[in-house]
Amino acid sequence: MIYEKRDAGMAVKREDMPVKDVRSVAVESTHKPPQPVSSVGYITRQKPGIVQRIKRRRRLRQGIKATAVFFAALAFCVFTLDAKLLHGRMRAEIGNALRQGARYTLENVAQNTAEKENTLYTRLLYDRTVQYPMAQAGGAQKFDLLAKEAKKETQETVAAASNVSGGFVDGTKFYPITSLDLSAESLYVLSNGTNFSPDTQKLAEITPKALENVELTDEPLVLIVHTHGEECYTEYMDMYPQDEATRSSDTDKNVVRVGKEIADTLSDFGVNSVHCTTMHDSESFINAYSGSASSVKQYLKQYPSIKIVVDVHRDAIIRDDGESVKAVTNIAGQDYAQLMFVVGTNELGHNHPDWQDNLSLALSLQKSIEDTYPSLCRSINLRNVPFNQQLSSGYLLLEVGTSANTLDEALRSARAFGENLARSVVSSQY
Repeated sequence: MIYEKRDAGMAVKREDMPVKDVRSVAVESTHKPPQPVSSVGYITRQKPGIVQRIKRRRRLRQGIKATAVFFAALAFCVFTLDAKLLHGRMRAEIGNALRQGARYTLENVAQNTAEKENTLYTRLLYDRTVQYPMAQAGGAQKFDLLAKEAKKETQETVAAASNVSGGFVDGTKFYPITSLDLSAESLYVLSNGTNFSPDTQKLAEITPKALENVELTDEPLVLIVHTHGEECYTEYMDMYPQDEATRSSDTDKNVVRVGKEIADTLSDFGVNSVHCTTMHDSESFINAYSGSASSVKQYLKQYPSIKIVVDVHRDAIIRDDGESVKAVTNIAGQDYAQLMFVVGTNELGHNHPDWQDNLSLALSLQKSIEDTYPSLCRSINLRNVPFNQQLSSGYLLLEVGTSANTLDEALRSARAFGENLARSVVSSQY
């Protein structure tokens, strides 16, 4: 009986092997070294049933590793996609439900104060509904001047905010609201986003086409519509929560309520109107203008007496550091959300050759408003797209305040606008 030494000092029993065979093995080993034999290899030879179990275990480990890698890659893809989706949404709409429990507080806006002061009150980011060229007609210079004046007024707020730990309440971050008077320096100076140079003085002197041959009857003269009916206002004064909704389907809180105030005011002055309360952005923001155009065409066909169409909107001015700008002026001790007419053109090739008729009406109404409510209006904004205004020479797009204004401020301005629109309509008969 001969024993041969193997791995790890293990001895393998070689029974009844002739000496001759052992020599032959030794000779062969000089030419072809034997492969190392592990204890596992020995066991598998002695007990073949274990082979299948070992292979199954190896496959199981490999499967577990592959599954782990797959789910890790899937989690990374989902996280990346989710981050992109969240970034694409309007910040104010994220976590709207959390706002219900938020309490008023001051944010620590003094953190990195030096960095913030370099950009404070100098840069604006407008939402996708309206972008206004502040650099035109001295707008940027005026804004910078207002910014410097506003800085002094907000120093105490910044100092107080710096004492608030973190600027969070119940996990909700707060941003400041800045009140600025953005009233027009001159009726004839436009915030011009086009290459056109209309003669505003001449257009302001003539009778707008929409106010020609107007007769007060039982039929409606004015149509009020809302392309972006879900635009709403803030419920806060000096600070607003990060997740505060800028849109609402509640018609007692959004611009539909502002349109109702205009209609009621017109009625008080004997001017009949029809109010379309459809929120054309409720299903699709992108298709809102095509939806409102269809509605306006139907009303114009149903009521040929309609001379003026007012599309009521709400502006939004949000700075890159989260601050929200309130366009406000104080008249007789009360705050009013400032108004702005947006007039479209055919600069980009749209079929709107008579856009100066719309501009003439906007100039006429702004002059009337400024005579009774000084500083209520911002500069008229001239744009390169028509905003459905090709449908009527009396089509107006009216921005009533910004998302930082309160509904009460917007309603005061709505009454002021309705009052002057009614007076313009009535006086056109004489």
